[in-house]
Parts: sequence; structure tokens; C-alpha cells
Amino acid sequence: MTDFTIVITSFNRPKCLLRNLKFLLSYNLSFKIIIADSSSSNDINENDELKILIDKNNILFKNFPHEIEVTQKISDALKYVSTKYCVLCADDDFIIPTSIIKCINFLKNNPDYVSCHGKYYCHSKFEYVKKFGIFFHDLSGSIKSCEQEDIIDRIDAWLAGKLGNQYTFYAVFETINLQTIWKQTSVYANGWFLNESFSTIVSLIMGKMKTLPIFYVTREPNSTLPSHSINQKEIEEILSKEKNMRCSEGIVKNLIKYYPNLDLDE
Repeated sequence: MTDFTIVITSFNRPKCLLRNLKFLLSYNLSFKIIIADSSSSNDINENDELKILIDKNNILFKNFPHEIEVTQKISDALKYVSTKYCVLCADDDFIIPTSIIKCINFLKNNPDYVSCHGKYYCHSKFEYVKKFGIFFHDLSGSIKSCEQEDIIDRIDAWLAGKLGNQYTFYAVFETINLQTIWKQTSVYANGWFLNESFSTIVSLIMGKMKTLPIFYVTREPNSTLPSHSINQKEIEEILSKEKNMRCSEGIVKNLIKYYPNLDLDE
């Protein structure tokens, strides 16, 4: 058994989930899969092919309430992981299992690094592929890691955009570290954008981040329209002063926890 688990977050997309599982299982590698699903419908239970695939391959399926915050869902799902390493994957993303193994090998040999991932791509939709062939758009750009020795320098580099549009959301971690990150995120950062930013900053507090020059993830363009448009009032609520202050509180507490001698007044 390869010592890692892929936790797939799923929400109202059983066809995407089925496609994702077929892709992962096609590698014929021995790793664990956990599905964290909070769908509002019963589509997954009514999809016989998906149910058979889950049962046949001993995939752990955990059902969560539809209303649960994604941060809480991830934190709760990670409690079921028993392998040393773990990675999150969206149900509409294709993460490369052999690339996960390369990331794990890097982390094993570099204990001052907490997270490792590779290059992210976006591939053309099926309708386009039928007419013109497959096309991949590089979402990562140049290879940029966050390898500064000083913790504040790592955070500054990320906040200043020096790493490009990189989050550690879908990077490979030791499970114990990923559990800590998402437990903290569920407490301090429930909300769109904030959960990605907060989890990334906490991971950079804990250690360095490596981006390897490997094909790591590809995703299909998401043209699904939300059930309602996000208006200005909702944006203000998502990015409210109160929520930002809550995130800041969590970041400071993590800084003090991991670096008790750090002078935050400098």
C-alpha cells in the first residue's frame, strides 16, 4: 500500500466524481481514497455505476450535511485518514497519482518543507476536444517555490504575489500537518477566498513550500453558473472586517505557537 490518501471533496456533481474515480483507479496503484460529499440531492446514491465502483474498491464514502461549511467538511473528513501523507482533490480535478509520489519523496528528503506540489493546468472541454483535439493551458506559469528560511519572508512573498496564483490547498502534506491546517482553518476562516488564503499562510508558517517541475493537476474549465449571482452585499459579508480580523487572530496565534520567540513588533 502506497502510504497516501486522496480526499475528494464532492458537491452535487456525481458525473464528475465518477469520471475522477475512473481516472485515479486507472493508475492501478495502491493508495486510499476518501470521498467527502455534501450533495443536496441523492444523485450519488442513485448512480449504480458510481456505487459499484466505490464498493468494489473499498473507497470510504462520508456523507456530510448539505449546509456544512467546506472548511468544516474538510477538517472532519481528514479525521478518517490513516496514512502518513494526504492530499485534497476537487471532484472536477484530475490529480496525477505518480506526481503525488514524487512530492512525497521530496518531503521525505526535505524535512524543512511542509508542502509540495507541481504545475497546474486547465484542459479543453470535451466538446472542443472532439473538434480540435486536447489543449492544455498552463495555470502555474514559471516554477516558483516558497523557500525562504525566515517565516515572515515566506508570508510576505506570498502576500506580495511573488509566487503567482499559487495556493497550497491541493498540495501534498504529511497528514498530521494537513489535519492541523484545516482544523485551524475551520475555526478562523469560513468563507470564500479566506479559506484558501488562511490555509496557505498557516502552511507557510509551518514550513517551506516546494513546486516541482512536474505535471500535477489538470482541471476542466468550470462554466457552471452559480445558483444565484453574488451581489455586493454578499461580497462585503464574505470579506467583512470581522472575518478578516478573525483570520488575522488565527494567523497570529499560529505564529506564536510555532515561533514563540518571534518578535511580531519588528
